[in-house]
Amino acid sequence: MILQSNVIPQSSKIPNQPESSKLLISSKQNNWQGILLQRLYYSAAESKFSLPAIPEELLIIHLDYPCHIERSLKGKYDRGKIVPGDITVVPSGEVSQWHIQGNPDLLYIYLAPSLMEKVATEVVEVDPQRIELVDRFTLCDPFIRQVGLLLLGELESGGVAGRLYSESLAYSLTVHLVREYSTMTLEVNKYRGGLSKYRLRQAIEYINEHLDRDLKLTRIAAVVGMSQYHFSRLFKQSMGISPYQYVIHQRVELAKKLLKQQNISITEIAFQCGFSHQSHLTKIFHQLTGTTPKQYKNRCC
Repeated sequence: MILQSNVIPQSSKIPNQPESSKLLISSKQNNWQGILLQRLYYSAAESKFSLPAIPEELLIIHLDYPCHIERSLKGKYDRGKIVPGDITVVPSGEVSQWHIQGNPDLLYIYLAPSLMEKVATEVVEVDPQRIELVDRFTLCDPFIRQVGLLLLGELESGGVAGRLYSESLAYSLTVHLVREYSTMTLEVNKYRGGLSKYRLRQAIEYINEHLDRDLKLTRIAAVVGMSQYHFSRLFKQSMGISPYQYVIHQRVELAKKLLKQQNISITEIAFQCGFSHQSHLTKIFHQLTGTTPKQYKNRCC
């Protein structure tokens, strides 16, 4: 694995992107740390291009439209029919040549060296330089596909759930890749029993004091002195829900209290509770309570 950069440059794009491909959406503007998503549609009947070596690990999820692909990587030649749901893994630092026949709809997921390094040191506790992902031309992995679609859904929604959600998904995806598709046999250390009362109180107090901010899982975990991987799992063991779910519930509870005040608008309440805008508050509030903020406010006032 090549360790060159801490985050994926915001100018990142698919190298030598063929003219036949159209960029449908990108997470470039969302500033997600350690991960970049790009969705491309190949409009021409045939595309030939080369991907130079890059420091990021690359996953390609085939979203729609079957196609035939030929690929050359590390002196190995692969070819075959690719169908929706298939996944390709391109390890960092490798040059590859591609020949696509068809019109696939593809989701490119770039994982930064910093994210791989973080998982290596925090989760499996090995030297990051020793971790190398295996090349896979076609792969069926429901977990990767599900996380990819969740990230794409978050991107298409405008990132309303916030970075806590997207970066938690990216971290879980990287843990899965390191554990399942590394050239090494790795064991993920397991912690059981939940957080101690002191650490749980620390985490809850920090969350409740910063509900109006764009909370990051790395920061919450740092407050209690743990890696985000083990903090997330121990928090869920203690509380029965993930940190992200807890944050959302607490934001809605705070919104309920503020909605009982007559001198504050719903728009202002949304910002004070950490929602990106009023419609985001309305959507989440309705999901958890079965009513809208306006209806709730009218009943209370």
